[in-house]
Amino acid sequence: MTVTIEKGGPLAVPLEDLKQYLGISLSDDDAALTDLLCAASEAAEQYLGQMLIERTVTEVRGASGAWNRLTMAPVSAISSVEGLPADGAAFVLPVTAYAIDIDGHGAGWVRILNPGSAGRVRVTYRAGLALPTAEVPDALQHAVVRLAGEWYARRDGLEGDLPASVVSLLRPWRRVHLA
Repeated sequence: MTVTIEKGGPLAVPLEDLKQYLGISLSDDDAALTDLLCAASEAAEQYLGQMLIERTVTEVRGASGAWNRLTMAPVSAISSVEGLPADGAAFVLPVTAYAIDIDGHGAGWVRILNPGSAGRVRVTYRAGLALPTAEVPDALQHAVVRLAGEWYARRDGLEGDLPASVVSLLRPWRRVHLA
């Protein structure tokens, strides 16, 4: 399975919030601080099991007749399902060839009823908690700022685990899936 997440778009936290937290007023380090915010957002998303800012996700998986959960959450829309044959070009599966669902917890599901010549499918969907940065919950924004600030302060010796202060802010939002 391959998952590709759209790059770019708005940050989960405005750069000015991190600069204020760190007491930085100059723009000399803006690029490095933006990179830290992106990395901290990705780390938070991995811990949470869900995306902070809504983006387009493309997922390639086997053409299975069983219901399969999409990797990223919360899903707001599933826009296309394409068949990927071993040889030849991708093709749009007819609506009658698959079933899709988004459950009450924001998990996206796909089931291939008739794959035709496709051994794999490409599913395109939108996932994320918020569209504009202002809608990301305050606790999650603060967790990202604290994590980026921690990484900035300890540039020379980063630890592998998330700091306890960050985990305590993220934990109420965490989604854990049992296999």
